[in-house]
Amino acid sequence: MKNNDPHTLGLLLIDGFALMSYASVIEPFRAANALAGTDLYEWLHVTVDGRPARASNGASVIADRKVGEALECDTLFVFAAGDPASFADAATFAWLRKLALAGTRL
Repeated sequence: MKNNDPHTLGLLLIDGFALMSYASVIEPFRAANALAGTDLYEWLHVTVDGRPARASNGASVIADRKVGEALECDTLFVFAAGDPASFADAATFAWLRKLALAGTRL
């Protein structure tokens, strides 16, 4: 990343995620871009299967990537569903470990 390139954020959305949590994370970065008059941050939406993720209120967010695909980002936020302990997708956990080993902040 060059000094003037935006910081890339990854947003892993698990079906059933809380829209309020998502908005609480993304809005400060959106506002920073607006106040700076330039893109300081950009973000990529990731879902387990590459299909739109459905929030707990029924709203959908379109995916840019799916779990397992290459993702170059500084930080990855994980938005779990209402019962995160019940999520047991081995491929997702393996991908998260790979990103963490490569230095991505989770």
